Amino acid sequence: MKLAAIMPCRGRAEQTVRNLFRLDQSAGTKCQLIVVTHEEEVRQRLRGILNLTIDHHPNRLSYWQGMAAGMLRLEKDVTHVVNLANDLLPGREWLKRGAEAYERRFATGPGLMGFNDGIHGPELSPHFMISIDLLQTFGGWPVWYRHNYGDTELCTRAQEMNLYGKAAWAVLYHDHYMTGASRDSVYQEGEENHIADRKLFEARRYSQWTTFSSFSS
Repeated sequence: MKLAAIMPCRGRAEQTVRNLFRLDQSAGTKCQLIVVTHEEEVRQRLRGILNLTIDHHPNRLSYWQGMAAGMLRLEKDVTHVVNLANDLLPGREWLKRGAEAYERRFATGPGLMGFNDGIHGPELSPHFMISIDLLQTFGGWPVWYRHNYGDTELCTRAQEMNLYGKAAWAVLYHDHYMTGASRDSVYQEGEENHIADRKLFEARRYSQWTTFSSFSS
């Protein structure tokens, strides 16, 4: 298993730097860490720190578009990818524990192993480790969503194939307004797109994942 983790960043420059240090220091195992951002402030703050791959994109991307862009920067032979966000607080050895849980459940086969975010129950993992071959089976990262429900779709589809698990002690705590953090413009954007994304998810699930949206920016 060779791991990479991708963090799309939109705003929160100070929080991004602080949390990246914590994610790196507490991972417990090696991982290529990729940051995708269009913001010069974030790029400047990250330059020369840690062992990062920085994709300074010219356009502001959605979260899932950022994940797709990060895939283009993967090192050779990466087999599994983790989706991160800049509002995550890691538990001890979060990545090592996630990888061990994955291998116990799926061995060397395809699968999706969720992290414990402190918010959602066992059926949904907003942040997870997924094998690249399974991701490709699903058509790649769900760039057809504006902000929400991409994680819901991937977890749902993995469950349909009996290729889903959740690692109770691999913690990526979501420091979210649902757990008392302040609302900001990124959260507001997610709320504004929630209804449209939910309708698309429901349509895609009804059509057995064949309905797409026209969203592309």
